[in-house]
Amino acid sequence: MSTSVWTGVEKYFDRYEESLRAKQIDMEMELQQDKRAHMEPEDKKRKRKRIVIPRALVEEAMRDLDGTTAARAKHMSNQERDLVLLKRKLRNRESAKRSNMKRQMEASALQAELSHVTQLLEQELLQLEQFQAARKGLHPETARR
Repeated sequence: MSTSVWTGVEKYFDRYEESLRAKQIDMEMELQQDKRAHMEPEDKKRKRKRIVIPRALVEEAMRDLDGTTAARAKHMSNQERDLVLLKRKLRNRESAKRSNMKRQMEASALQAELSHVTQLLEQELLQLEQFQAARKGLHPETARR
């Protein structure tokens, strides 16, 4: 083969190496950003106070989960107000459970995607090493060291 063909092949491999390095850098940066985004400082974690609600009140509150208006709240007795607050707590707990489940599912999906991308990166790096070895063996005079 002519020298111009070999230099063309070398240029192709050089561009391919550069693109793989750029992909690797991008993936490493994304990994670092994901790690930083999911880290939560220890001092920000709060322990939730466990509230024990009598079963009779829960059953009564679950019968009628409709909220109330501010105008109606003015005419309520203390027991009715407590019941409305209990309903709100129950709805908030259910919402928090749904949010936590959603967050956990998103985190597991991200973890799966990360492992897949890491595997692809390893395959690309292995292929790069094979190309580099093949390039050195093809034409020793024009191969860079």
